[in-house]
This record gives sequence, C-alpha cells and structure tokens, in this order.
Amino acid sequence: MCLHVFSPGRRLQIVYGAESVAIWGGGAEHRFELLIANASTEPLDRIHIVYPNTIPIDDVARHRDAWDSELPGSPSFADKTQTFFDQTDEAESYNRFYQVDGAFLIPLKGVGSSKIDVTIPDPSNITLYLIYEGLVKGMMWLTPYEFAPSQRLTTTQWKILTSLGWSVFTVKLESGMEPGEHRWFRFRGRTGITEENDCYLLGERPIRKALGILSDRYEVMGPIDVKHRLVMALRVMGRPAGRSAAYEVTEMEITSLQAKLLNKGLLAADTVTDVLDWRINIFAARYRKVDGPSYWGDVKPIGGLLNTLRSQSGHIWECYQLKAGSRNVAQLHNGLFGIRMKGYDIPLISVLLPWIALVLAAFAFLSRPDVIKWWGKFLR
Repeated sequence: MCLHVFSPGRRLQIVYGAESVAIWGGGAEHRFELLIANASTEPLDRIHIVYPNTIPIDDVARHRDAWDSELPGSPSFADKTQTFFDQTDEAESYNRFYQVDGAFLIPLKGVGSSKIDVTIPDPSNITLYLIYEGLVKGMMWLTPYEFAPSQRLTTTQWKILTSLGWSVFTVKLESGMEPGEHRWFRFRGRTGITEENDCYLLGERPIRKALGILSDRYEVMGPIDVKHRLVMALRVMGRPAGRSAAYEVTEMEITSLQAKLLNKGLLAADTVTDVLDWRINIFAARYRKVDGPSYWGDVKPIGGLLNTLRSQSGHIWECYQLKAGSRNVAQLHNGLFGIRMKGYDIPLISVLLPWIALVLAAFAFLSRPDVIKWWGKFLR
C-alpha cells in the first residue's frame, strides 16, 4: 500500500514523506507522515488523497469520520495530525521515530497556527542530518472525495470505487495553504485482511495457521504508482450487462465517477505531485519468517535493509527501511517503484504447545500413586 496526494490544476511537493507499515494477520496498518508544500501560484483550500484499499461507507453525506473505525480488523482511514502535539500513548507510538539517536521532533504550539521542526538522519548519508520545518494551521476535515464545494461522490459512486479496491478522500482546510507554504499532515490507514490474503475457503485460514503453513503476501507501491494504477482501473472498468433501468443508472454513475476523479481530478491540466524525500519502514515482527522484501524501480535500501532502531529509553525495534524520491534516488523510472514481501505466520501449535505440556505434566503428577494416596487421606 501507499498513498498519492494531489490537487487538480496545482503543483504539490511532498518535501518529506514517511510511511510506516506494520503487517500481520493478512492485513496492515499504515501510518503516513507528510510535509507538503504548495508549489503552485494560488492558495489551496483542499488536497486529495488516494488510498489503495476498500473503505466501506454506507452514506457519504454523513459529516463525521464514519470511515474512521477503531474496531480491530476493520478497514479505516483517519486524520492523526493532532498526535504531533498530544501527550497520549497513541501519540507516543507515532512519535517514536524521533526518540532514536540523532532525531528530534519539536512542536511549537501556537494560537491558530503551530510550527513543527523535525531533525532526522539523511538516508543517503547517515552522518548528516536534515531539518524539515512546516506548519499545522487551523481546522481540517477528512471527507470522501469532494473535488469542489458540494461536489462530493455519491454513495453509489463510492461503492463502485471501493468495489475496485480504492478509496479517495479530501482534506478540507479551514485556513488556506498559501503558495510556498509547508504543511504537516498525519494519516492512519488500516486494510483489514486484504483480498489477496483472504482467498481461502471458509475455515481454511485457521486450519493453515494451526498447521503452520499459512503465509501472507504484501505489496507497497510508490506514490506515483498509486496514481497510475487508479487511472488504469477507472479507464478499463467494466460496465454491467443488459439495458435495464439499473444499467442506465449505473452507466451514468460510472461516467460521472470517471469525470470527477479523472477529468476534474488526477488528469486535470497542470496537476503535478513531486516526491522529493520518501521513506518506507516495514515492521514484520509478528511473523516467524519473512521472504524479502524484494523491490524494483526508483527505490533503494537504507543501510543493511533490516535495521535496528534504539530509542533513548532503550526500546529496540527492527524494521526494513527503504528510501525513494528525487532527492534520494535517481529517477530512472519516473519515480515508479514497488516492494513485495511474504510473511509466514506463527503456527498455532507453537502457541498452544507450552499449555499442552503444562496440562500433561500436571496430569502425570496427579496420577502418581503417592499423590493419589495423599489426596485420599486429605479428603477423608
């Protein structure tokens, strides 16, 4: 997974982007940290986000984050920008990368506008450090795609889009983003069990897990890949068979969806998104073994690929780290790249074995003649 950010008719720059991916149980949680610059000559009142995963929404007209589910295993997408400033356990988990040696996060809370300074190692030369500065200004609202005021997708169009495996959201900004201005954003996406990993017959997945033969596949796309794949999916999407009234309605909705997302969105004139510094951190500790990751295109490993991170408090993590973006890697494939990996689940028997051994040991002990004799005396 990944995401793509755009604004129709405008040029955006992802000055710094970090994607942390935790994979387990056939699904993933993605955390995106973005410093976005308005590189156009006009202010922006909204930006749009393409997320390559199905987020079910029953009614897109609801003005609340109904798509922000906290239920375990439920697909969701949420704005988490406030975690830059919060002092909660959740915020601590988002800010942990700035607790390692040489990295710093300095949030300066203000009235109506707050500044965030980030110091982080240069992925191309870890002896050097990069400083990124940006603002969090005013309120933000995350809604289903709305390319212009009151021009949101209909519920039917959203269902068509998610049937293809895609979601597109809009971040509406209370305070417009001026030309040259840099803004910080954080988002969290959860996939649930992906379609690729949910292809087993009913009951087959837990059986495979119990036998130790369950494996899951994952793919991380680059931001530019996300755009091209959605464009292709919308262009080649099929039409329902027949000429019923339902056909006419669906045909009209498909045509309108394509117009909103392509003609007036991703493919609108002068719509450009430059990716300067993009980093991927993949956590796979919940799998007993991982194949890969294998990668292609304009992406390279950081250090030895599988790196150990140590926080100032002594906490240790292992993750696969890669870098992309025009600042870090020569753009020989126009910024396109992909990463694939395969995780092998922990067999259920290995979890149950200690308890089985304990039960058998207890049964053997209680079955000894002297213990049975002692119990007989005790119960008299």
